[in-house]
Amino acid sequence: MPENHPSLPELGWGHFFQQQLSLEEWETTTPVRVFALNRHLVDGVGEGGHQQFALPHAWLRYKVEELPTVGDWVLLDSEGLPLRLLERTSLFKRMASGRDTRVQLMAANVDTLFIVTSCNQEFSLSRLERYL
Repeated sequence: MPENHPSLPELGWGHFFQQQLSLEEWETTTPVRVFALNRHLVDGVGEGGHQQFALPHAWLRYKVEELPTVGDWVLLDSEGLPLRLLERTSLFKRMASGRDTRVQLMAANVDTLFIVTSCNQEFSLSRLERYL
């Protein structure tokens, strides 16, 4: 039975992202939407289904905001290696918890966002404020 993979529009692809690709890139690369990150491994999905790739070592020197996060679009070459990150429509980020002043990327290219938290004994106003 053939697998049924989502189309790019079903994944959130639109004119904003399409216009960032040259004709050559459209013919030779594969756009994938990032849905999970685990250290330097990225899981994405495109019209061909699930793709997992490692971040190139050169990318590890980038600023945090220049690295892929959930919701980003990345162009992969014919061997499944990442070439570049497409420009974002939005970026949801917060200050990391603790004493550091590091930025933590939460999601990119988000149209609508709901923040939900429990109001039980573990409720933390400071945790909620980090998202605002």
